[in-house]
Amino acid sequence: MFLPESRLCVRFKAVVSRLSALQPSRLLLISVVLSTVLTLPIVASMSLYFHGEVMRDYLATGVVSTVLVSCTMMSIMTILFSELNKGKVSIQLSEVNLNEAQRVAQLGSFDWNIVTAELQWSDECFRLWGFEPDSFIPSYAVFLQSIHPEDLEHVEMALYRTLLDSKPYECFHRVCCPDGTVRHIHARGELLFDQAMHPVKMIGTVQDITRQKKAEADIYHLAFYDTLTNLPNRRLLLEKLQQAMADSEFSGQHCALIFLDIDHFKTLNNTQGHGIGDFLLLEVAKRLQACASDAAVARPGGDEFIVMLQSLGHVPEKAVALARLMVEKIHTELSQPYVLNNLKYHATVSIGVNMFCGSLVGLDNLYKHADIAMYQAKTAGRDTIRFFDLAMQDVLEVRVALETDLRDALSQRQFELYYQMQVDDGHHIIGAEALLRWKHPVRGLVSPVQFIPLAEETGFIVPIGLWVLETACVQLKTWEHDPLTRNLLLSINVSARQFRQPDFVDQVQMVLAQTGANPRLLDIELTESLVLDNVADTIVKMEALKKLGIKFAMDDFGTGQSSLTYLKQLPLDQLKIDQSFVRDITIDPSDAIIVQTIIGMAKTLGLGIIAEGVETEAQRSFLQRNGCSAYQGYLFSKPVPLLEFEALLKQSHRAVASTEHLV
Repeated sequence: MFLPESRLCVRFKAVVSRLSALQPSRLLLISVVLSTVLTLPIVASMSLYFHGEVMRDYLATGVVSTVLVSCTMMSIMTILFSELNKGKVSIQLSEVNLNEAQRVAQLGSFDWNIVTAELQWSDECFRLWGFEPDSFIPSYAVFLQSIHPEDLEHVEMALYRTLLDSKPYECFHRVCCPDGTVRHIHARGELLFDQAMHPVKMIGTVQDITRQKKAEADIYHLAFYDTLTNLPNRRLLLEKLQQAMADSEFSGQHCALIFLDIDHFKTLNNTQGHGIGDFLLLEVAKRLQACASDAAVARPGGDEFIVMLQSLGHVPEKAVALARLMVEKIHTELSQPYVLNNLKYHATVSIGVNMFCGSLVGLDNLYKHADIAMYQAKTAGRDTIRFFDLAMQDVLEVRVALETDLRDALSQRQFELYYQMQVDDGHHIIGAEALLRWKHPVRGLVSPVQFIPLAEETGFIVPIGLWVLETACVQLKTWEHDPLTRNLLLSINVSARQFRQPDFVDQVQMVLAQTGANPRLLDIELTESLVLDNVADTIVKMEALKKLGIKFAMDDFGTGQSSLTYLKQLPLDQLKIDQSFVRDITIDPSDAIIVQTIIGMAKTLGLGIIAEGVETEAQRSFLQRNGCSAYQGYLFSKPVPLLEFEALLKQSHRAVASTEHLV
């Protein structure tokens, strides 16, 4: 416990504080004057009591005493003020040394008044933030403005937690300097509290750790990346693969691990030198990154590369197909000629693929199986692709064989159009839908479910679709000469890939001109997904073809995302109710309501309506009662070859004529 200072003591301290700022020469002069002033009264008093010699003796003694007192006081005050001045110089020197030490250590200090938001920085803080010392007045707002945008929330949360929990502040963040450079900062601080234990101030340090961060990044890069190609190495790949397995187990989506090995790479190294071999490795890495930009590409070592594909879907067959498309793309790209330091070189690769879903097989086995598949490709003669999983390999081989046969089907005239009649309420045949069939010489009749998706994926659907259009138009022209068929409307399906061809309208015009078919008897069916994929482009093409007289129907209506807004914009003539709704209209109230709604929409928009998949009289009766008067389905006829269709047409005509005659 300390006693309060006296008023005299306080005043003395104030005087000393002022005197400490004066020069030593001035302090000496002041001490002489003070000594003289203090001793004169003593001398004057002595003169009143002493005279003569005694007076002179005493006077002399008084003078000597005065001089001694003055000298003593001067000495004391000189020493006192000298010590005070030395203390001031020492403090200034300490500040200089502290600033210099902070500069060397790249460690600044700050004092933040939480109440007033005032912020005091040391010189090194200014330098760390990219400013000259004392170039402006720092503040909390300025501090926040300098934080890297990606770190701002992190910094604010760290400060908030410190103020909330009264724990020491520590935060790693980046600051953006005025010259565009970015520095990494490690900040620490502690709170000071008032008597009510409310935080009023934070004092702390900030240190530049940019070099440390760069060193850490360099070490990480050396540990996890290939030094030649800059691709992830085996160590980093295994980490990514483990994460991919966990993600796959959670999502249920299939993935693929692709191993690639450059054929005869050792021979290239031995004959042309390792420098040329490195050139080839670099080029392979670039091509892999270019054609598999969405995949993880790595080089575990030597002449091996790895590509990991994720999110290939939940259906195994589809996942295999997607993986195969990517593998073939990679295989084609890597087989293109290389120019290696003026040396033209043709390289081939052997590729092994291992499909996986989840982590059941284990990381080591997954990696090993892909490696085995790659060596199976080597054993098979190199420059080829092998899948490890035997079941999927079988699926792949069947698909590959089917694709090979599909390439030849058009040139070998294996395709044929089947016709399924469309009838009205009076059982009159008003038209037909032309459906593509593939009659394979060995496989027999191949289901459209098998080859149509394959044709779409490979792009074969474009020339196949053109053949369908040409064949249908030739048939329309042929039917013109028969009174039974000259007014039949013939519908054909056009795929999205074919419709999106830039010259699709020109192709249709050319076919109509070459065949001489009546465009008013041609009905093109488009799916909802095709129409809504690019509404603007769809409308332009539809309107161009409508001017020729061609009609349009929306196929499988009700299965997509159509809205009244789009339906009003599209130049359609007819809606076709999908068979999935027709199948259960007599037993499922939901399907019945959907069909009734579609019929109502069509009438509101002034569109024709036809239902496909009608198989029972009860279904036809329900549709008729609700306003649908055109039907297609097994109730009337399944899709049949041309001659059989024409025979059914004649038979139907005779039956209708006989009925009308009886009436």
